[in-house]
Amino acid sequence: MRPVKNRSDLSVIERVFLKVWCLPPPPVPFEPRDSLDTTKPPPLSDDPLGRVRRVFGAEFEMAIRNRVFLDIGCGLGEQVIGAALFGASLAVGVDKNEINIRFGQSLAEQCSVASIVRLTTDPVSSFGRGWADVALSQNSFEHFDDPALILRQAYEALRPGGRFFVTFGPSWWHPYGVHHMFMIRMPWAHLLFSESTILRVRQLYRPNRPTSWREVALNQMTIRKLLQLANASGFALTDLSVTPIGPLPRWLVRTRLFREWTTSDVSVILTKPDR
Repeated sequence: MRPVKNRSDLSVIERVFLKVWCLPPPPVPFEPRDSLDTTKPPPLSDDPLGRVRRVFGAEFEMAIRNRVFLDIGCGLGEQVIGAALFGASLAVGVDKNEINIRFGQSLAEQCSVASIVRLTTDPVSSFGRGWADVALSQNSFEHFDDPALILRQAYEALRPGGRFFVTFGPSWWHPYGVHHMFMIRMPWAHLLFSESTILRVRQLYRPNRPTSWREVALNQMTIRKLLQLANASGFALTDLSVTPIGPLPRWLVRTRLFREWTTSDVSVILTKPDR
């Protein structure tokens, strides 16, 4: 892919995309924040388990009390620390980003739960089999390089009867399923413009030069694909919840013809069978 240093490097189609579909690019592309002081993490939110509790309710609360909790794709570790504060006996978070892990460790110390919190970049498989009671993936499943592998790792980590709570959004056919909210202001850009067009214009906002969705941590996860992966994983699908976009009526997300296009968030509970 040819490098883009300024607008003159763009094709006609790319300029149209930039002018009509995008926010104005910054004077200088955003630089990665790898040099941040990780001993000074952002403060813990008032309710770090807020979204998970709203989506899954009392079932999730009861699942983590006095149990071993695993968060796959934990980010800064807010849910891990929230689970520890809410009564988990041990809370483990796994994330590929070392900076996130360092922030999370500092935050766990500040919240006085470091003794029951483990945050690491090691793969879930490194912990062995059958050690966790409940697993969570919040706003990560659409970003995993290999979501089928994540399901296998969660299955192996959980004890029989253990549950894997998965919630994320937007999925791929959502108006903003391509994410990139820092640059895209109009819906369904990824339907109207090619992968190459979007990623080339992206160079005006970010310094790297990705050539595929996978390189920007997008696996094009749809609701259909999620259900196919879940069906092949060995888990039993015990709950599926889809939330409509904004004011749209709920019947739209209950209709397969419209569900992919009108869903804001999708959530499932997967249960490992008792044996």
